[in-house]
Amino acid sequence: MQRDNRNFPPATQAKNFIDQLITLSLAKVTLYHVKQQVMGRIFSLMTVGLFFGLFLCLFIGVPFSHAEDDLPLYSLKNLEDRPALKESIRTYIDEKYTGLEEENLPRAQALFLDIVTSLYALGYYDAYIERVRPETRPYSFTIYPGSLYSISSIALKRNDASVPIPEDLEIDAGEPLLAEPVLKTQENLADKEADTGCPYSLTVSHGVILDENAKDGSVTLQIDRGPEAKFGEVSFEGAPSVKESYLRKLVPYKEGDCWQPDRLEKLQTAYLKSGLFSSADIIKPEKPNADSKVPLLVRLKERAHRSIKLGASYYSDEGPGVTAGWKHRNFFGSAEELSVDLTISFLLQELSTSFAKPFFLNKKNTFRADASVAHEDTDAYEETRLQVGSYIDRAFSKDTKGSTGLALEITRIQEDEEDEETTFGLVSVPTSFTQDKRDDSLNPHKGFQWKASATPYFDALGEASPFTKLRLGGSTYFDLGDSSFDPVIAVRAAVGSILGTGRDDIPRSKRFFTGGGGSVRGYAYQEAGPQDSAGDPTGGRSLIEMSAEFRFKVTETIGAVAFVDAGNVYESLYPDLKDGLFVGAGVGARYYTGFGPVRLDIGVPVNKRDEADSAFQIYISLGQAF
Repeated sequence: MQRDNRNFPPATQAKNFIDQLITLSLAKVTLYHVKQQVMGRIFSLMTVGLFFGLFLCLFIGVPFSHAEDDLPLYSLKNLEDRPALKESIRTYIDEKYTGLEEENLPRAQALFLDIVTSLYALGYYDAYIERVRPETRPYSFTIYPGSLYSISSIALKRNDASVPIPEDLEIDAGEPLLAEPVLKTQENLADKEADTGCPYSLTVSHGVILDENAKDGSVTLQIDRGPEAKFGEVSFEGAPSVKESYLRKLVPYKEGDCWQPDRLEKLQTAYLKSGLFSSADIIKPEKPNADSKVPLLVRLKERAHRSIKLGASYYSDEGPGVTAGWKHRNFFGSAEELSVDLTISFLLQELSTSFAKPFFLNKKNTFRADASVAHEDTDAYEETRLQVGSYIDRAFSKDTKGSTGLALEITRIQEDEEDEETTFGLVSVPTSFTQDKRDDSLNPHKGFQWKASATPYFDALGEASPFTKLRLGGSTYFDLGDSSFDPVIAVRAAVGSILGTGRDDIPRSKRFFTGGGGSVRGYAYQEAGPQDSAGDPTGGRSLIEMSAEFRFKVTETIGAVAFVDAGNVYESLYPDLKDGLFVGAGVGARYYTGFGPVRLDIGVPVNKRDEADSAFQIYISLGQAF
């Protein structure tokens, strides 16, 4: 469906004069004046660009003199019976003129040109401005709105043949001739025509002829439909290392389906979102072939399929850390991903690999397998583990996903230096459901995300009783405006519970812990919770966490954050708030790069325990805290 030849762009419903001003400032006005109905002479209404050019030519070179405070910048004529319009004009000028230098004639002329253009949109097609040129002032303007025009008649044509006017048309004869209803009518007609049949091309436009004597105008809506068409064969060019069978799986229609131009954008988006291509151009013929089919050529340009990543972080409770990774996005030629990641810090050393294959049994399914070996040494426990698993991820929509699978984990845990090591053989069925409607994963301003997970565990070695770990967490974001400060409020919360057995019978690495850069800042890693007699975290069966941040920018690349975090873990099945919350607060700085913000946060424990907690904690990493 083509809609490029409109006289005006689409307009939203305006509630006041300023909204309609913004609407028409984007318009391309092609209305025609009839100066005398008897003579039938038709003149084109000047476009905004021509009007502005003549305006400058009219006043160029006019000498300025110093302004007098008692001479107004503008005056309004013949608006005594239209107080609402008069007040709207005054409000708009007062807002836009604030800070305008007294001698800045070009900006003032542009401002008043906008006023006249907007009056056209509101049906005042006789509106004009006179510039007063007294010797005592550089400039002053008089605005003449003129008469309000109405619609005299409406005609509808399809491929230059007149057709009956539908009853549900948004405009009617006798109503004021406003730009917005005409544009809305044009847009709705285009949508209805697109839903009827399979036109290869579709253009809906409008024209208006004004009668200056009668103060009205006739509106003609023109529908131009191309021949009926169907989708034809798709061919590909420029993707030698990607299998054609995979490329065809991304086509969002079948050969012979009704032609719908919006599917071309979906087709292009599918190839770009695959991560394999830097560009995807859709080439179509000028008209359908003899069978009314439209063959398409998809011209692709492959991007590098291999990439490496390096990262670093520093948390005062965890020490420095580095990450490195390698990824191949087209391992077998059908967008299979193979990745290897290495994480090294004082607390954790881990090597992991993952393989993912899209279109597994179903277009919405992805098969995933992973394996890792790791050693983790915290105040709560020391663990060495080997884990393997396979999963099926399903995309229910572009932002809603689910996952389930089977995993085996052999883990050896020592709770403290005096305890013997215990080996567990944990078989689990990790299941999760996520929804992510954020506008940016590294620096969100709007939207929300949430994730619910349930993981039943069974110990094949008999060291632990069966248990199920449940967790629900999410975050939401509020963009406070489009100012240069870019203010955003971010809120996060999470709850969790472990069913099936008591805390002491749960392997310590599978219990809930909180505290640190990803949970309650100001407290050391895993330290915001109960401790044993030696001062080591014991973890809990239930969890609650809450965070709030106020983010804003100081410059284009430098930002600041104020935050409050709270949380705790409990031995009981459900969070018992009578045991209180650990609260941390602090400030942070952000450096905004092309790939995401680098963050520096300093948090302090609000309810600090005398000897157990440090005075503050520092966190440096990539991306927002949540």
